[in-house]
Amino acid sequence: MTELEQWGECVEQFDSVVSALEVLEDMGMRSCILTKEGFVEQSLPEISDMLYKYFGIDKMKLEAERRALLEKAKE
Repeated sequence: MTELEQWGECVEQFDSVVSALEVLEDMGMRSCILTKEGFVEQSLPEISDMLYKYFGIDKMKLEAERRALLEKAKE
């Protein structure tokens, strides 16, 4: 399965999580994870990276596939 196919299967869940976190940030709440050292604040880009990993998507491969499709569409 390509990265684009994997992305297609999880994009709605991914976007829902990011949107919910954005709303919470707008309300003044912060996203944190629990580590051995205690709670550590996480930014939305860091959380997005974790979501890509959670869903098993390689961001670099996904971007390469997107660019290849765009180039093919230009032909």
